[in-house]
Formats: sequence, C-alpha cells, structure tokens
Amino acid sequence: MFGFMFNAIKLGFYSDFEKRSWYIICTAASVPEDYDDYIDYEDQLFLELAVGVSKHIKKDVKEVVELFGEWFIKVQIKEWNMNFLGRTPGDFFRSWNDFFDYKSYEYTGLMYESYTVSKEDEQGFDLAMRCWAPNMAYFGLGIIKFVLKNLFRLHEEGMSVVVEPQQVDGYIFQNNFRLQFDNTPFFRNSDEEDFSDNELDEIMPLTSLSILSLFPFFIYFDRFNEIHSVGSTLDQIMPNLVRSKLNKNFSLRKPKYGTLTWNYIRSNTHMVFELCSKGSEGVTQLLKNEENEIDLHFRLLGQIQVFEDTGDALFLCSPRLESLSACKSVYLGDLEAHDTTKNQLVSSSLRLHLIRRLLDEERERSMLQNQYLSVLNTEMRITEGLIKQIMPRDVALQIREGTPFVNTCEEYSEATVLFSDLVGFTEICSGLSPMQVAALLNRMYMTFDTLTDANSNVYKVETIGDAYMLVSGLPDRTEHHAKHAADVAMEMVQAIQKVKINFLKEPLSVKLGMHSGPVVAGVVGWKVPRYCLFGDTVNTASRMESASEALKIHISDSTNEHLKRYGNYITRQRGWHSHKGKGQLPTYWLCGQGDNILPSYTQTELMEEEAKKQVNQVLEQVNEGAQLSADVLNQLSNNPALQRQINPLQKVAELSAESRELNNDDEREHKNRKQTFNVRNVSTICTIL
Repeated sequence: MFGFMFNAIKLGFYSDFEKRSWYIICTAASVPEDYDDYIDYEDQLFLELAVGVSKHIKKDVKEVVELFGEWFIKVQIKEWNMNFLGRTPGDFFRSWNDFFDYKSYEYTGLMYESYTVSKEDEQGFDLAMRCWAPNMAYFGLGIIKFVLKNLFRLHEEGMSVVVEPQQVDGYIFQNNFRLQFDNTPFFRNSDEEDFSDNELDEIMPLTSLSILSLFPFFIYFDRFNEIHSVGSTLDQIMPNLVRSKLNKNFSLRKPKYGTLTWNYIRSNTHMVFELCSKGSEGVTQLLKNEENEIDLHFRLLGQIQVFEDTGDALFLCSPRLESLSACKSVYLGDLEAHDTTKNQLVSSSLRLHLIRRLLDEERERSMLQNQYLSVLNTEMRITEGLIKQIMPRDVALQIREGTPFVNTCEEYSEATVLFSDLVGFTEICSGLSPMQVAALLNRMYMTFDTLTDANSNVYKVETIGDAYMLVSGLPDRTEHHAKHAADVAMEMVQAIQKVKINFLKEPLSVKLGMHSGPVVAGVVGWKVPRYCLFGDTVNTASRMESASEALKIHISDSTNEHLKRYGNYITRQRGWHSHKGKGQLPTYWLCGQGDNILPSYTQTELMEEEAKKQVNQVLEQVNEGAQLSADVLNQLSNNPALQRQINPLQKVAELSAESRELNNDDEREHKNRKQTFNVRNVSTICTIL
C-alpha cells in the first residue's frame, strides 16, 4: 500500500480530529506517523493503523476502515481532480480502473481496487469490487458512499448500499455491491438504436471487410474464445492465430483482477483491455531484440465491442509500445496514419528520456531525503525520550505543540510530597574525590529510581545535591497518594542499607520526610525547563525531612490521617515539633506496615510504646476517680512489656480499694482522704513514668 494512501487518510483524519491524536495513535500502534508517497508499505500497517484509530475513537474496526475510504477519496478528489472521471455514477466507476492504470506509471507496482458496473437501470446498478485484501471491502464502501453523496448529491435517505457475501477467487477478493438510488437522471438505455438496419445501410453502404481493412491490428472472436479473423499486420507478427483460442494465446493484463471469459468481457466493454502474448505452441516467436533473445510479451491495447445478436466480439487494438526502442518486430510503417500511436512514439521519445533522467534524479533526492528524515526521526525520538525523562508525557506533548510553559501549570487539591536526604553527607564528601562523590550519588539515585519506576503512581520530581524528591497524586490523580508514597518511602529505607560502596567503610543512611496537601505543578521559564512543584506542602515536606533522623520516616499530621484509613500502617507520635514559619506542629514516625517493621525500630520497642499508652490511659482514669479492678490489673499483667509497671499498678489498685472503703466515713474525712489518695496517685504516676 503506497504512502500517498496513508497520507490521504492522515489528512482526512486531521479534518475530523486533532493532529495531536494522530501522533498518540501512531505511537500506541507502533506505526509511522509520516509516509513517503512513493514507497510501497506493508499492508499490515493499514490494519494496525485501523485498530489504533478504532481504540482511540471508540468505533468498530470495520467502521474505521470505511472512514479510511471516505477520507482517502475526499482528499484525492481534490488532489487529483477526479471529478472529471464521469458525468454519471456509473461512468465514474467505469473510468476508475483506467485512471488508476494511468497512475500506475507514476507509482510502480500500484495495487488498486477494480470496479465493474453491471445491470444498470433507473433504480441503480450492480458494482463488483475486486481487491487484494478482504478488509478492503469496507474501504471501497466508504469510497462508494462518499462519491454518491458528495459528487452526485444523492441524499442518504434515498440511497442504499447492499453488500453481498464476500467471494474469494485465488488471491483476489471480490465484493458485490448493489447501489440502489434514483438513477433516472443519469441513465440512458443503450438498446435504443438511433437508426434501423435499413437506414444504416443507406447511409453507410460499406462491407465489414472493407471497414476492418482499415485496422491492421484487430481480433474477431466468438463467445467460445475462438479467433475467426485478425488484422493483416498482426497476422504477420503472430501467424496461426486464426482458429485458435484467445485465452490460450493471450493473458489478460488489464483490467486488473479480470479474466478472459465471455461474461467478464460483456460486463466490461467500456474498459480498456490489454492482452499479453503467452508464446504458446502454434504461435511463431518472431519477436526478437538486438541480442537475438525472444521477447514473448507482445502486448495489445484497445477496446472490445460485443455483438449480442451474433454472439461475437471485436477487439480493436494497437501495439503497446512505450518508446522507439520497444519496436523490435513492429515498425512505424505498420501503424496507420489514423493511429495516434505513431505520433506518440515520435513525440514522446525525447520527453521520455528527459522524464526518466528527472525521475532518476528525483529518486536519488528522495532516497537522500529519506536518509535525512530517518536520522532526524531518530534524533527526535531521542530528544522526546529525554524530555519525557525530565517531565510527564502529557506535559511534554503540550510543549511539543507550542503550548506556553506557564499554561502547563495545574493545581492538585491532594498530593503527598516526599524528601530524602543522605545522613552525614558533608562529612562523607570531605574524605572523597569529586568523582567518588558523583559515583556515590549515582549509585544511590539508581537504586531509588528503580523503586519509583516499579510504582507507576509515584513520580520522581528532581534531585538536588544529596536530596531526592518524589510525589504521588500527580500528574496522575489518585486518592491513595499517601499510601503509594509511604510504600516507596519504606522501600527506600530498606534498600539503602543494601547499597555497598567499595570506598566507604560505613553503610549509607538516609532520613525521610512526608507531607500531604495541595500542590501546583508545571513548567515555568524557558531556560533549562524543569517540571516543578509549588506550594506550602512542598516546604512542609522539606521541613519534615530536615527534622527527621537516620533510617526514619518523619510524617506530618495530615499524612498520618490519610494512612489511618488503611488500618495497617504503624505510626508513633513524636510529639509537637517546632518548624520554621509554622510554629508547633504534631508529627509522627512511620514505623512500618503490618509485620514489616523498619530496621530503625524493634518489635519490643513498639510493644513497650503501646504498653506505656495503655498505662497512661489507666492512670488518667484512676486520677479522675475511676476504680482500678483486679480484672483490669490481670489483663495488663498479661502484656510482657508491662512487667516493670505491675508493682506500681498494684499499689494503685490497693489505694483504689482503700478509697472504696471510705464510702462509709464522714464526708469531710472522705474528702481529706481522697485528696491524700490523689497525691499518692500523682506520686505513683511519676514513679512509673
């Protein structure tokens, strides 16, 4: 399938959809975005492109192939001025084959759809389309509908196209259409004779032999393909044709996909036929070139007229000679003066030589241009790949289309920003050479990049020195941004301990900080453009990282609230922490998830921390006047982390029991004893803490 067909489809696509969509479709389908008009591409590209467009515009592949046919003919009618092909719909499709046969000189090896019109009447006509691929039936259907609707102004409500089942003939696929429409304005019955036989004899008193003698090249044959008479010059070149079979001596070269059968000839008398000699037995092989080699491809070009009353046909033809050098056994004297072939050969000889030279030069320029385009496309792919590495794909496409940088900025109501920093980086650098520092950072960043690539919901923003910044929730929005960022943060803490640097004695250690909130993201400025994040969320996340500790993840209260929704993240309250410009903020440590505890924490520490929370809750209840029963004390004693607090709690329990005995005492004495009890409680709490 030649490139001009793909380019016509592309231009038709541009008329209905955005140009950006074509680039997206071609990239996703792995097909070229641009095509060379004169290159014959693989037919598989057509189907792959149709599938890609089908997915993008949400239509069936058959409907898309039909759209391709409409776009193709829409563009080519203007490009090639195809309006002149016919005054009526029938004439248009009758001339289709001749037109594309002419185009095959420009596009060597061009394969095109062949149309045959039959059974034309006032209600329409039958149209048989032959093509080289089964899916091209819908391509032809798109062409047919566009021609009838736009060239001949037929309304869709008065027009119907019926597709009969597909028929396969070898490698050629035939599809039969019945075009039903009001054909009265275009139809003329050819059976209506202008003159009767007697009137014609009076006007033209000539015999058939005297008329045929004017044509040195003709073949007269019957419905059984038996040749009865040939032209005088043709008889000299190929004797013994008379009484032989037409289809045994000649093969049909044009129309494409046609056959030398009586029914096919009757249905295509309006078309130009080209017969090519086979050189079979009984035909003298007189066609020799200068090297005395036999050339069996003697070709005759002309039209066949069928006589229905006698069941015979007459093929009026001329030799197919492309240049004077092609005249091996045919001489100019063999051609009659009324045959334009003689004038064409002489006048076109010089032009043909010039055209061939120009075509050769054009092909060389085209090949050179294709080489340059190939190099340019390779460089563009490399450039686009680099751009997509430093900014999101959608943002890169906007910039590629000329969108101002500031217009790429977008506001996100919720996102989680993460910062990481190498602990002791200044001290580490003091003992290393610059190349060793670069190797160290590269090793660490490659480890982190692997983790972010594995999680499509996390985007790496940038690296500044030893700081590594990433975000979740943009450019692809997600409500689980805190979860995705927390998962990667824990993986980073665990992965950094496995990084081995040969020239370092101590293992690497990082500290991380996270915060969730609104963010604005985009590209600003035109010099060294970068995809950046803006807003207070970024500053708070940076301060979380600055206040963090080695191998720990410091998170804000907003991030902690997001993680609480999942129920399996382990966080520990760090307390109120002072931040520059923010004052005192409640912060937390992210300790792990489920059984996955970060190495900076142990299971015992977490259990003791939880135990302290429980003890504090009990003491607060007792201090407010609640009773500490033996059952509560036994429940707490079952926790191994509370063994050191059991004795103080027992004292609290005794005091609680003593307080219950005061119920029968005097109210004044009870108040004094209760004050004493509260003082003892405070003393015991201080001992426990």
